[in-house]
Amino acid sequence: MKKAAVVLLAMVMGTAAFAAEFAVMDTDQDGALSVTEFEAAYPDADEDLFGAIDTNTDGSLDEVEIAAAIGEELLSAE
Repeated sequence: MKKAAVVLLAMVMGTAAFAAEFAVMDTDQDGALSVTEFEAAYPDADEDLFGAIDTNTDGSLDEVEIAAAIGEELLSAE
């Protein structure tokens, strides 16, 4: 039981840290990254990568899309 609690705590802390980092990247605080915000956060990225990550094709990247891109190693978690 103790091990499960530690794992759960690590997951929650990781999620909170990611949400805080996303909020810093989302400079206009609209809940999504524009191409400009994305390129500022990931200077080595380009619009083609942005398009590949934008799975719902709404022209912006939300936390789910960024997290998925990190999970798929399209983006660095650092």
